[in-house]
Amino acid sequence: MITILGVYKEMTGNGNFRQFSKKVQKLVKKNVHFTVNMVVNKNNLTIVRETATKMIDLGVKRFAATPMALNVLYPDFKHFLNVKDVRRVIKDLVWVKKNFGCMLILWKHCPNAFSLKIFVVLV
Repeated sequence: MITILGVYKEMTGNGNFRQFSKKVQKLVKKNVHFTVNMVVNKNNLTIVRETATKMIDLGVKRFAATPMALNVLYPDFKHFLNVKDVRRVIKDLVWVKKNFGCMLILWKHCPNAFSLKIFVVLV
Protein backbone atom coordinates (compact mmCIF):
# COMPACT_ATOMS: atom_id res chain seq x y z
CA MET A 1 0.00 0.00 0.00
CA ILE A 2 1.31 3.43 -0.98
CA THR A 3 1.40 5.97 1.85
CA ILE A 4 2.23 9.65 2.07
CA LEU A 5 5.13 8.94 4.43
CA GLY A 6 6.63 6.30 2.13
CA VAL A 7 6.29 8.35 -1.05
CA TYR A 8 7.57 11.52 0.63
CA LYS A 9 10.65 9.66 1.84
CA GLU A 10 11.26 8.10 -1.58
CA MET A 11 10.79 11.30 -3.57
CA THR A 12 12.81 13.57 -1.27
CA GLY A 13 15.68 11.16 -0.73
CA ASN A 14 14.93 10.27 2.89
CA GLY A 15 12.99 13.43 3.73
CA ASN A 16 11.10 13.68 7.00
CA PHE A 17 7.35 14.21 6.49
CA ARG A 18 6.72 14.87 10.18
CA GLN A 19 9.30 17.66 10.14
CA PHE A 20 7.69 19.10 6.98
CA SER A 21 4.26 18.94 8.68
CA LYS A 22 5.56 20.84 11.72
CA LYS A 23 6.95 23.58 9.47
CA VAL A 24 3.63 23.84 7.63
CA GLN A 25 1.82 24.18 10.97
CA LYS A 26 4.19 27.00 12.00
CA LEU A 27 3.38 28.89 8.79
CA VAL A 28 -0.35 28.40 9.36
CA LYS A 29 -0.09 29.55 12.98
CA LYS A 30 1.69 32.75 11.89
CA ASN A 31 -0.98 33.40 9.19
CA VAL A 32 1.58 33.23 6.38
CA HIS A 33 -0.09 32.96 2.96
CA PHE A 34 1.44 30.06 1.02
CA THR A 35 0.56 27.26 -1.37
CA VAL A 36 1.65 23.65 -0.99
CA ASN A 37 2.60 22.27 -4.41
CA MET A 38 2.57 18.51 -4.99
CA VAL A 39 4.70 17.40 -7.95
CA VAL A 40 2.71 14.48 -9.33
CA ASN A 41 4.19 11.49 -11.16
CA LYS A 42 3.40 7.78 -11.47
CA ASN A 43 4.81 7.16 -7.94
CA ASN A 44 2.34 9.42 -6.10
CA LEU A 45 -0.57 9.62 -8.55
CA THR A 46 -2.78 7.48 -6.30
CA ILE A 47 -2.35 9.64 -3.18
CA VAL A 48 -3.32 13.11 -4.45
CA ARG A 49 -6.59 13.10 -2.45
CA GLU A 50 -4.87 11.76 0.66
CA THR A 51 -2.07 14.32 0.41
CA ALA A 52 -4.46 17.25 -0.17
CA THR A 53 -6.63 16.08 2.73
CA LYS A 54 -3.59 15.85 5.02
CA MET A 55 -2.48 19.36 4.03
CA ILE A 56 -5.99 20.73 4.68
CA ASP A 57 -5.97 18.99 8.07
CA LEU A 58 -2.73 20.88 8.81
CA GLY A 59 -4.48 24.17 7.98
CA VAL A 60 -3.33 24.70 4.37
CA LYS A 61 -5.73 26.96 2.43
CA ARG A 62 -4.21 26.53 -1.07
CA PHE A 63 -3.07 23.26 -2.60
CA ALA A 64 -1.47 22.90 -6.05
CA ALA A 65 -0.56 19.93 -8.20
CA THR A 66 2.12 20.02 -10.90
CA PRO A 67 2.81 17.18 -13.33
CA MET A 68 6.49 16.19 -13.06
CA ALA A 69 8.71 18.03 -15.56
CA LEU A 70 11.65 16.58 -17.44
CA ASN A 71 15.01 16.82 -15.72
CA VAL A 72 17.44 16.85 -18.64
CA LEU A 73 20.34 15.70 -16.46
CA TYR A 74 18.40 12.71 -15.10
CA PRO A 75 15.58 11.95 -17.57
CA ASP A 76 12.89 9.72 -16.09
CA PHE A 77 10.31 9.10 -18.79
CA LYS A 78 8.68 6.09 -17.12
CA HIS A 79 7.21 8.24 -14.33
CA PHE A 80 5.65 10.92 -16.57
CA LEU A 81 1.90 11.33 -16.44
CA ASN A 82 -0.14 10.61 -19.53
CA VAL A 83 -3.43 12.33 -20.44
CA LYS A 84 -5.45 9.75 -18.49
CA ASP A 85 -3.31 10.36 -15.40
CA VAL A 86 -3.75 14.15 -15.63
CA ARG A 87 -7.51 13.65 -15.87
CA ARG A 88 -7.34 11.55 -12.71
CA VAL A 89 -5.48 14.34 -10.90
CA ILE A 90 -8.14 16.84 -12.02
CA LYS A 91 -10.90 14.51 -10.74
CA ASP A 92 -9.09 14.15 -7.43
CA LEU A 93 -8.74 17.94 -7.11
CA VAL A 94 -12.43 18.42 -7.90
CA TRP A 95 -13.23 15.84 -5.19
CA VAL A 96 -11.08 17.77 -2.69
CA LYS A 97 -12.75 21.06 -3.67
CA LYS A 98 -16.25 19.59 -3.25
CA ASN A 99 -15.45 18.02 0.11
CA PHE A 100 -13.26 20.70 1.69
CA GLY A 101 -13.70 23.95 -0.27
CA CYS A 102 -9.94 24.47 -0.51
CA MET A 103 -8.51 26.63 -3.30
CA LEU A 104 -6.84 24.23 -5.72
CA ILE A 105 -4.56 24.77 -8.69
CA LEU A 106 -3.28 22.37 -11.32
CA TRP A 107 -0.21 23.67 -13.13
CA LYS A 108 0.76 22.35 -16.53
CA HIS A 109 4.29 22.56 -17.88
CA CYS A 110 4.74 23.89 -21.39
CA PRO A 111 8.16 22.43 -22.26
CA ASN A 112 8.52 24.27 -25.56
CA ALA A 113 8.14 27.63 -23.79
CA PHE A 114 9.93 26.58 -20.57
CA SER A 115 7.21 28.23 -18.54
CA LEU A 116 4.30 27.31 -16.34
CA LYS A 117 0.73 28.04 -17.24
CA ILE A 118 -2.29 27.58 -15.04
CA PHE A 119 -4.25 24.67 -16.47
CA VAL A 120 -7.14 24.55 -14.02
CA VAL A 121 -8.01 26.76 -11.06
CA LEU A 122 -10.79 25.60 -8.77
CA VAL A 123 -11.80 28.55 -6.65
